[in-house]
Amino acid sequence: MAYSDYNYIRPSELPEILVTMSSVTNEDMAARFISDAEHIIDAYVGPAPKFYVDGTGESIALLASGNTVWSGNRWGNRHPNYWAAGGVYVTVVDGAPASVLGQRRLIIASDTDQVTLASGFAEDVPAGALFNFQQESRFPRWRDRMNVDMPDMPYELKRATAFQVEYGFLFGSEEAGLSEASVADGESTEIQSRSYASGYAESRAVGSASSKRGLALLIAPRARAELRNLLGATGYMRG
Repeated sequence: MAYSDYNYIRPSELPEILVTMSSVTNEDMAARFISDAEHIIDAYVGPAPKFYVDGTGESIALLASGNTVWSGNRWGNRHPNYWAAGGVYVTVVDGAPASVLGQRRLIIASDTDQVTLASGFAEDVPAGALFNFQQESRFPRWRDRMNVDMPDMPYELKRATAFQVEYGFLFGSEEAGLSEASVADGESTEIQSRSYASGYAESRAVGSASSKRGLALLIAPRARAELRNLLGATGYMRG
């Protein structure tokens, strides 16, 4: 199964929302479009207190190469999939082979004292290895929680992501230039110039209004309409 960067929606769920799509035949390609959509939506939404607090932990059992179910002392006895909402990543930082150090993996499921990763590591991660975990996505947010002890991913977010994917199908994901490291990922960051593999290039005057928009400029109208229903830091989300 293919996963996007933040897992806001699974490729197989797109046809449930997009009436123009009957099925997904290439999940890897769909996941790349979804990842593009997630980054644009996060740039549009802007910062807000995240549900998860960054932390560290220690592996309590060997994780064999290729395996994805990893036991650690940090996960505790939580609700099933407590750690699996949005883009929460685990990074190996110490006590493991050099090829594994610094490697990060998306959490896609969790249970008591263990998490399931989107993919395994190339070498064994021994018991006692240290890891960091961090929520890299804007969602889940603290304000959207169902209760104090459970994150919530609003259904409007899933619909917005699907509509942003549809927009990418129509206009081409290359328009966002998401593969370029120089492309800004926030509304307040300036973009002075960028170019694409197709040969298209553009430049913007420094300090101009358009140079300040970053990826938020590429939000799809239907996605923006869904996101209006979610409270933003200043009352309601812009748009």
